[in-house]
Amino acid sequence: MGSAPAVAPTGESTAPAALRWRPCESRALRGYDCARLKVPRDWQQPALGTITLAMVRHRSTGATSERIGSLFMNPGGPGGTGLDTITAAWGFLPEAVQERFDLVSWDPRGLGASTALVGCRSVTWSPPPATGPVDWSAIQARVRAQVADANADCVAKNPQLAPYIGTRQVVRDLDAMRSAVGDTRLNYWAWSYGTRIAYTYALTFPGKLRALVLDGSISPHGSLAGFAAQFDTAADTALGLLFQTYPQSATHYRRVLRGLHQAPLRLNAQRTFTRWDLGRFLEEYAQWESLYEPVAGYLKDLDTALYGSPAERRRAKARLLRAAPLPYDAMTGAPAIIQCLDYADRQTAAQLDAAAAQARIAAPITGWYRSVGVAAPCEGLNLTPDPVPTTVPANWTARLLLLGATLDAQTAYVWTTQMGTLFRASRVVTYVGAKHVTFGAAGSACVDRHATRYLLTLRLPSVNVSCPHVPSRP
Repeated sequence: MGSAPAVAPTGESTAPAALRWRPCESRALRGYDCARLKVPRDWQQPALGTITLAMVRHRSTGATSERIGSLFMNPGGPGGTGLDTITAAWGFLPEAVQERFDLVSWDPRGLGASTALVGCRSVTWSPPPATGPVDWSAIQARVRAQVADANADCVAKNPQLAPYIGTRQVVRDLDAMRSAVGDTRLNYWAWSYGTRIAYTYALTFPGKLRALVLDGSISPHGSLAGFAAQFDTAADTALGLLFQTYPQSATHYRRVLRGLHQAPLRLNAQRTFTRWDLGRFLEEYAQWESLYEPVAGYLKDLDTALYGSPAERRRAKARLLRAAPLPYDAMTGAPAIIQCLDYADRQTAAQLDAAAAQARIAAPITGWYRSVGVAAPCEGLNLTPDPVPTTVPANWTARLLLLGATLDAQTAYVWTTQMGTLFRASRVVTYVGAKHVTFGAAGSACVDRHATRYLLTLRLPSVNVSCPHVPSRP
């Protein structure tokens, strides 16, 4: 397979051509402008040719004289696309921010409407036996083999692009887009994996920063093993708030799990519901407080379908059948390649099995699923890593705003605190609750006030701030 030469940690990006903004053709983006920008496939070797980035923006709503510039947004992933999420992001922003900034996003290289990887297969795996003991090592070995085959095939079909979609390349793209929209300094609102882009940009172009809001930070310490260990347990931590908010749902969960350990629940002639489906359901849906009420109702229906009267069981099963079954999938393709370009460490099969066993102990509700799904993204890849930086210069003075939720089910809150320790001149605004994106999405006037003031004036809180929980409504 090909390998990508490392992108230098500092330097200037090639000046891009002017953008030609036009109304987006997609109905979903009515009212938004779209543009395309050519950038080098490899910023270290421009002679290798170019790729194209698909960009999108919503114009600011205030007076032109009051406009500050563009606020770039990345929705995370790896694998999230801006064209799919900018409408939600615009809706999150307080009116004062909408008035002063254009909101700009893009589909990162390798994804979506930008020059994208083609023909990459996803991997879905069969859940463990419905009852009885489980040979986890055998399951994990099968998944690793499937991932290896899918990843090798993906790179074979995309040899001219796959080695160049890591974050070190993406930050050069971001700098080119910043220049193309006419901003001398970057304003950036990063979600989740997008915070890796943010801190890598900050360390690559420290003189080009205006305001960076990191919302739900990825670990800045840069290791696959560290990422997996915290990710595997974060959902179980968040579920504590579900059971606290709806105490009866904890009783329903325990009763349902006990019954499913004995035998799966047959919903109809074609569908059954197993103990593993229960954990997968909670992993998928109970990460967001806004879904707590319907999740609690679903658990009640499961309890009724197992233990209710015959008529109650029939009605409960009919309601349960309305929800589509969830896949058991593993990280492959572009998300896997980005992770493995960004992080240099690799683990043996024995180390992966040991880490997964620990996750099943530490997070008994969801750890088994997460540890299988994200444990081995680098299987089948023969690409030279281009690791993101993990250290900050001693004389660092740039002031970032870090937002994090204590019960974030995707990016563990400890990563936000680690980011705050690394970027010492920054401030942390903590939301006490189970949210992944907090600015505008948590319903917290406290979070929104601090983030808005920072974006408009660059004023950070004088000390780190804790914002109280705001109960969500479905």
